[in-house]
Amino acid sequence: MQACVAYEGYAKAMISSLKFKGAQAAAREMAAHMKIHLEIGKPATYIVPIPTATVRVRRRGYDQAVLLAKELSRQTHIPYISGLQRYGQTHQVGASRKQRLQQLEAAFTANSRINALKPGRVVLVDDVVTTGATLEAAATALRRAGLKHIDAIVFAQA
Repeated sequence: MQACVAYEGYAKAMISSLKFKGAQAAAREMAAHMKIHLEIGKPATYIVPIPTATVRVRRRGYDQAVLLAKELSRQTHIPYISGLQRYGQTHQVGASRKQRLQQLEAAFTANSRINALKPGRVVLVDDVVTTGATLEAAATALRRAGLKHIDAIVFAQA
């Protein structure tokens, strides 16, 4: 997993603007940082976002991870694919790593688009990582679907 910046100062404000203030344009700048940090030596076959809980997507009107993934795809020319579905609406802010892992145990499922990805290298994309439980759960779902080469990049690490 590659994190571009620490979750503080400007990065924290940018994520807050993207998630809570409707500043979708922030995804462009965040993706530009992510592009720099994406490992050049191991080119990705596909960029796959970590889906946000549907309750939050409905509230915001968009999924910030999808915006980031699509923008990163546009900037790197690596194809974007929506390969995961998310179940459950558990709010994770403030939960411990153990609680998050339990909450996310069956939260993700790979959809039928994943079959086209084998044996490619997938890069999971999200805005921020705290405990890593969400990334771990998403990667587990992809491994269950038969993918072997899974990396992740996030804009910030808390």
